[in-house]
Amino acid sequence: MTFEPVHTVWDYFDGPRTGLADYRGRPHYFVCDFDTAADDYSDVFTLALVDDETFALALKQWALWREWETAFHAGVVTRDSHPGIKGNNSTYDAYRSELQDRLAKAARLPHTLRATFRASPGAPQTPKGMMRTLEVSWQDMVPFKSEAQAEVEFRCR
Repeated sequence: MTFEPVHTVWDYFDGPRTGLADYRGRPHYFVCDFDTAADDYSDVFTLALVDDETFALALKQWALWREWETAFHAGVVTRDSHPGIKGNNSTYDAYRSELQDRLAKAARLPHTLRATFRASPGAPQTPKGMMRTLEVSWQDMVPFKSEAQAEVEFRCR
């Protein structure tokens, strides 16, 4: 299993749900698919390749977030100063607005992928409660075949 770097995580609920990570060596926007039948998030993701400008912008926004997160877990700032609260950080707000526009226009890959996330081995230790540096392994989705379908395909070869 090959793992690639996760660059940002914008939403996290029992695991990363949106952010940027490499897929085949290039940064992609990832969005976790919600399984309505199970009424829960799945391990299936939709990806979209991002251009260099979008990637650079996302990394600037992520740096602001990590700076705040470090200060928060060190007890220097309060939760009320969270940069994601509109109006707390005008630069963060501007980055978020531009990223939303850019990511909405990004071309999605024609297939979904399963993801396995893990903490990056050898990454520096982070303060308790702070998100660790992550990496991800993407697995191509293989359409489910019933035993009957597989048998028909086998006999037709």
